[in-house]
Amino acid sequence: MKYVVSILMLIALCVVNVSFGSIGVSRDNLDRYSLLKMVEKCELVVTGRVQSMVFVHRTNVTPAGGGMPTTDVTIAVDDVIKGTPNAGEDLVTFMIEGGKGVNPETGEVQHLKVTLQGDFKVGEDVLVFLRQGGADGYHKDYAHGRLHIIPGFGKSPIKDDMVGLVYEGAGQRLKLTKVPVDLAVTLGQAAVLDKDRAVLVENVIKALVLADTGDTVSITPAMSVVLTQNAQRIIDDNTESESD
Repeated sequence: MKYVVSILMLIALCVVNVSFGSIGVSRDNLDRYSLLKMVEKCELVVTGRVQSMVFVHRTNVTPAGGGMPTTDVTIAVDDVIKGTPNAGEDLVTFMIEGGKGVNPETGEVQHLKVTLQGDFKVGEDVLVFLRQGGADGYHKDYAHGRLHIIPGFGKSPIKDDMVGLVYEGAGQRLKLTKVPVDLAVTLGQAAVLDKDRAVLVENVIKALVLADTGDTVSITPAMSVVLTQNAQRIIDDNTESESD
């Protein structure tokens, strides 16, 4: 109960810095775009820096069994929110649809850009939400089980130690919410251990977004500290329980 009380007090006391922007996303997919929903739907969620991008023309990857241009993206992992990176290494490689390169079978140059597919560049810091092959809510995907980024907001750039997440604001508008990376990482890790308590923390973010009239909301440093502390408490409590 003390967690519920503290969260409700935070809603009443905090002030949000606002900037303006726009974002166009179907409300049909709103549920998947909050941080904890994204974490829940993915097998591996990490932050890191893009190390390489390699074009690969793959066969038998579409729902109809056809081929298409793809790109293998490798990132050096900084923080793990959920899952385990490759074989103890601090590198993760995953596939995105599209890319530019030469089809080795035909010799033709291919260039494909896919809607709702995040663009990557070497040296970029990112938060990524990754899944194994299978139905992902958009289409049946890559039955061979290769790691791939989920469509939509499966990739979010990290800039100035902030990451962009999407929540619903007043008037049922989808709003870009700038959240400090430490808060996003800690809250995601807490959700893996105790989803219900983590949801209470995330509900504060949702309340701040709902109360604001702008299209973009930035979580203030002071609010971030308090929310991160609440999320860290969830992690600590579960760690203590495991050691008892």
